[in-house]
Amino acid sequence: MSRSIESLKLAERVADDLLRAVGESIPVDVGRVAEMVGVATVETAPMIEDGRTMWTPIGPVIQLNPARPKTRQRFTLAHEIAHVVLGPSSDPDRVVYRRAMCDSEIDEEHLCDAFAAALLMPRTWVNDQVRFWARPTFTLNLLRAMSGHAEVSISAAAARVTDVAGRLCAVIRWSKVGNEFVSTHRAALPVDLVGKRLRLGPTTSDYLVANRADGWIDGDIVADNTRLPARMQINRDRKGMTMLITAIGRRD
Repeated sequence: MSRSIESLKLAERVADDLLRAVGESIPVDVGRVAEMVGVATVETAPMIEDGRTMWTPIGPVIQLNPARPKTRQRFTLAHEIAHVVLGPSSDPDRVVYRRAMCDSEIDEEHLCDAFAAALLMPRTWVNDQVRFWARPTFTLNLLRAMSGHAEVSISAAAARVTDVAGRLCAVIRWSKVGNEFVSTHRAALPVDLVGKRLRLGPTTSDYLVANRADGWIDGDIVADNTRLPARMQINRDRKGMTMLITAIGRRD
């Protein structure tokens, strides 16, 4: 097992330990978790970033951007809690956690995101939700139900479901700009599509023109200059469209 995978697993175990201490009810009381790890105060402050942790004489102080949605603030708080767990401490256990989790191939920001996801959406809870819905594939309704219950964004839910279930559950948000749809947000994309320019493929575009009803289609997207077939669920609204992709691959 690579050191990066070991670090991610340890980050999840630390999150699980905190959950057992605070009680595993969903949504997780992130503020109480912050108190447990020694955060002096959680406050809001104008900033460009989502959040930050400051080390003060009274202990770590976490600041959150009040302009961000509440779901984003919860994830950011969980992320910053991870920084506190990894930060300076006289607690021998915390020092061991820091050495084990940071002395690896994975950067601390990625590690803190993994911790936040595990804290807000415990693996056992995600598996229970997937089994409860008993669907052969993921759906936008499932993601909305899970995100609402855990008080996280749909994007965060998609990324966590993908990680836990090991199956594709990618979400792309398309905004309407003139007569075109422009990709403005992506979550849980396959690694080989990250950072690429995404456009709607001709099959998907033709469907949108010819059909008013939303639903599942065998469409396509274009990544840079490569056209890829995809099994997708489409949900349009006044500002654009949310797309869930559960299968994607190259054409022969």
